[in-house]
Amino acid sequence: MPLSTLWKMRNFGPQDLLQLDPAALRVAATTAEGVQPDPAKTTLRIGLVEKDGSKRTLNLALEEAGHEAPPDATLPWTVLRTDAASSRVLLELRDSLRAHPEAMPKNASIDVDVFMKERPAAEVKTLHLHVSLRLGADQAWMPLFDGVAIPVGSRQTL
Repeated sequence: MPLSTLWKMRNFGPQDLLQLDPAALRVAATTAEGVQPDPAKTTLRIGLVEKDGSKRTLNLALEEAGHEAPPDATLPWTVLRTDAASSRVLLELRDSLRAHPEAMPKNASIDVDVFMKERPAAEVKTLHLHVSLRLGADQAWMPLFDGVAIPVGSRQTL
């Protein structure tokens, strides 16, 4: 993760959940090798640590966002948004936290699981994954992974 993103995301917390607009939340992913993510298998995950220390995870399904501007034009990005059901889950969480501030979790985090549509050509041994996140329509894209090398056939947790 680039340092600029680490700086922005280090303070992401429960109060930021109140500001999230599911209609504007976007994930963009690609590889330098042209292998594209599978929207049906790519998820945005929000982790919550409750006041009692218990953990809760929201796995939000994504779908293609259409012809939206990607983070940059140098690679063939796939831009994704939360699907209708996941948008409702996020809105319900936001509304519940606004109505019951005493239930605000201690901590919150965001990450993305990306799965590819197809295997790359046989000669490609490493994919260079790029994933960016945009938390709102008025915010800039934040690179989460900027060309991280992932060996083909492996499952990496970053």
